[in-house]
Amino acid sequence: MPRPPGGKLDAIVSAVKAATGAKGQALWKPLRLALTGAPEGPELAPLLLRHARLGHSRPPEPLRRMIRIHNSLTGEKQELKPVEPGHVRMYSCGITVYDYFHVGNARMLVVFDMVSRYLRHRGLRVTYVRNITDVDDKIINRAKESGVDWRAHAAKYTAAMHEDLDKLGCLRPEKEPKASEYIDEMLTMIGQLIDNGYAYVSRATAT
Repeated sequence: MPRPPGGKLDAIVSAVKAATGAKGQALWKPLRLALTGAPEGPELAPLLLRHARLGHSRPPEPLRRMIRIHNSLTGEKQELKPVEPGHVRMYSCGITVYDYFHVGNARMLVVFDMVSRYLRHRGLRVTYVRNITDVDDKIINRAKESGVDWRAHAAKYTAAMHEDLDKLGCLRPEKEPKASEYIDEMLTMIGQLIDNGYAYVSRATAT
């Protein structure tokens, strides 16, 4: 295939490589998708030549619209494809409300707030769920030290958390379930994990 002048073809291929992480033949589909908006279609050679002659140096619109996220299971970036098209369901573990939250907690909460905002900015519907761990050994022990019921202790620091998050400008999630309200469901899930071999009972727990 004749190469366009000025290395523009190399720039296009490099841009798609950087955006997708694909190499070799795995590049064909994202290149075609970038140039036409469709994964299947005409031969790549004339498409690449035409695109290079037009002087484009950045990935075209279909590829720029793609959202890619890090998959911690595979260690690679992949395209975000919600189970329900156009609707992202996002869960993050909230904090344990035994005391005022610290800067590390704040960082996590702000990061997920930014992620949910960005997804909405990109036109996706987002259902963001962030739990509150309101029953825990730390909470129970702190409540005993203060001479109050653990529920009152957890409620106090849950309110403080919301106050601090409001000052940080974070939006409230769509759902904010409390751990104390889902004990039975958690026990059922733990039992299923053990039965399926994904968890086990430790000696400390058993005794």
